Amino acid sequence: MKVWQKYRRYLFSGEWHIHTNFTDGENSVSEYAEQAVELGIPLLAIAEHVRLELEYNFDELLNEIEVARGNFPQLIILSGCEAKVLPNGTLDCSREILDKVDYKLFAFHSFPGDIGAYLFALDKVINEYPVDAWAHPGLFLKKHKKLVLSDNELQRIFEILNKNNVLLEISFKHNLPVTGWITKYLEVTNNQPIVFGGDIHTVSELKLSLKIKNKWQETSLLSRLSQGRLSSS
Repeated sequence: MKVWQKYRRYLFSGEWHIHTNFTDGENSVSEYAEQAVELGIPLLAIAEHVRLELEYNFDELLNEIEVARGNFPQLIILSGCEAKVLPNGTLDCSREILDKVDYKLFAFHSFPGDIGAYLFALDKVINEYPVDAWAHPGLFLKKHKKLVLSDNELQRIFEILNKNNVLLEISFKHNLPVTGWITKYLEVTNNQPIVFGGDIHTVSELKLSLKIKNKWQETSLLSRLSQGRLSSS
């Protein structure tokens, strides 16, 4: 069982994509935890940036998460990582770290402008790594507007996600994925849950993400996602 399945009732109400001051975030794990308790957010996933060669001590991050768990017992705090997909279909992350963390995101950042390579790497990562969710899906294509996925290609991607219990992330910061992707995903996966991640880098962004989420919940699609499948245990 993947960790999101255990905590699926919090896929909407939790914050599943947070970066700390161990990398490019501004705040500590405890500062996020304190703010989450004040805002009534039940779950935080510290999905920190990782590389094969880290410039920080990952065990220190895990220790900080453990301390925060002790100080904020009313809050679920998951350890995690956001790993970059490489052109050969591997992740820029060691297996040791993947084995240590609760929640694993994969994402496309710098990548060749080649749709074939993109599809190959996406397929390989989903099938060969124990990933939980695709972070800010479509961001790479948004930056490379000439690269477009066909309807058949999109369907195959979502079928592979569904087969491997890998979630699509709704990213408020990047306004992704587009509505058409969400609708297609729900259709292909027979209403597989969607995870909500703010790509949070500051405590103020945690507040803003919650505000946006509450506003989006008023729309018909988001209301379906938050009040239906995602709120069930």
